Amino acid sequence: MASELQSYFIKRVEKFLLANERTLIGWDEILEGGLAPNATVMSWRGFKGGIEAANSGHQVVMTPTSHCYLDYYQGPIDTEPVAFNASLPLKQVYKFNPVPKELSADKVKFILGGQGNLWTEQVGNKEHMQYMTFPRMAAMAEVLWTKENKRDWMDFTKRIGQMIKTYDAMGLNYAKSMYTVKFESVFDEATKTVALDLYTEIPLVEVHYTLDGSEPDAASDLYTEAIQIDQSVLVTAAAFIDGKKAGKSSRVNFNLHQATAKPINHVNPPHDKYKGNSDMTLVNSLRGSRNFSDGNWQGFEGENMELIIDLEQEKAISKVTVGSLHQTGSWIFLPKEIKVFTSEDGENFALAGATTNNVPLQSEAQVVDFGVDLKNTNTRYLKVVAVNQGKVPQWHSAGGGASWLFLDEVIVE
Repeated sequence: MASELQSYFIKRVEKFLLANERTLIGWDEILEGGLAPNATVMSWRGFKGGIEAANSGHQVVMTPTSHCYLDYYQGPIDTEPVAFNASLPLKQVYKFNPVPKELSADKVKFILGGQGNLWTEQVGNKEHMQYMTFPRMAAMAEVLWTKENKRDWMDFTKRIGQMIKTYDAMGLNYAKSMYTVKFESVFDEATKTVALDLYTEIPLVEVHYTLDGSEPDAASDLYTEAIQIDQSVLVTAAAFIDGKKAGKSSRVNFNLHQATAKPINHVNPPHDKYKGNSDMTLVNSLRGSRNFSDGNWQGFEGENMELIIDLEQEKAISKVTVGSLHQTGSWIFLPKEIKVFTSEDGENFALAGATTNNVPLQSEAQVVDFGVDLKNTNTRYLKVVAVNQGKVPQWHSAGGGASWLFLDEVIVE
C-alpha cells in the first residue's frame, strides 16, 4: 500500500510541475521510483546513479560524497573543528571529474556539471562555514571550469599559495589543513624495522619536527627522509613557508612494542576497501584516529579478525592489547570478545587469555583498548582473534546488516 501511495503522490507532483512548466530535480533516490520525463538527477551516492540517468536521457548534476561533500573533515581529526565523520582533503576534491569515463560520447551532454555540498548540522557560524568551504571551493571551481587535459595538481598547489593571500586580504577564515603534517609508518623489508614518514598535502613546504614533545620552529630538525625510530617517542611536526609556520602543529606517539614490525599472517584478511596503509598496519606502532579512513585502521565486514604474529624467538609476554573503533553511525561496532592463543611451532595453539566487551553498543563514538593479561607467558607465536558482532543490532537503522569491525594496533608487552 505504501508504495502505491508513494507512486500516486509522485505522479501528482510530476503532473503539477509539468503543468506549470517546472522541472523536477531530485537526489538519486528518485531513480528507484521511475523518473518523470524531464526529471534531473542529483547523483550523490557515487557516480552510478548519474550514469544510469544520463544513459536514460536525463540531465545530471554530479555531486558524489567521495569528492563533493564539504561537511567532511579535510585534515587529521584531532587538528580540525567538528565535522561529519568522513574525510575529503583538498587533493581529493581536485581529483573530481564530473564526466564519468563509462559514458559514451553521445551521453556526455546530459552531465550538466558538478556541485559542492556543505551540510550545516555541525556548522554553527560564518567563520566555521568559511573554514569548511575555502580553499576546497577553489579546487572544485577549477575541476569544473577547466578542461581535463589542462588540470595539474602540482601547478594548482603553486597557485593556491597565491590564492590564500587573497583570502587573507578578504579576512576569510580559510582552512590550512593542506599544510598539516601527517604521519605514516614505513616498513623496511630488509632490516625488519619501521621508520616514520612525514608529509603534507601541499608539497612546497619545509617540515620541521622535534622528538621531545616541544613545539617545532624553523630552527628545529628539518625533515628530509623517513625518521629511523629505535625507541618510543613523541613526534611533533609543522610545515613552514619562508621561515613562518604555515599550518597547525600535529603530533603522534610512536610506541614500539614486542610485535612492532614482526612477521604477521592474516588468517582472515581485511576488507579490500580498508586494508590500512600496508599489510603491517596492525603492528606498525601507529594508532588510528576517529577517522576510520586515515590509513591506520583495518576493517572487517561481518568477519572476525584473526592474526598470527611471529615474535621470531621465544619471549615473555605479559599483556596483549587490541585497539578498536566504535562508530555506530558508520555501522562500526566494538568486538564481542578478544582471544589470545600461544604456540611454540606456529601450528598448534592453546588459549592463553580472553576478554569480553562490556561497553554498551548504544554508546558514543570512541576508541577502546581491550587488554588481555597473560601473566608472563613464554611463547614465540601469538594468535589474536577479535570476534565481530556479526550483525548490526536491531535497534539500529541498518539492523540485520553486516557489522563492521575496525582495529588499529595489536600491542604486545
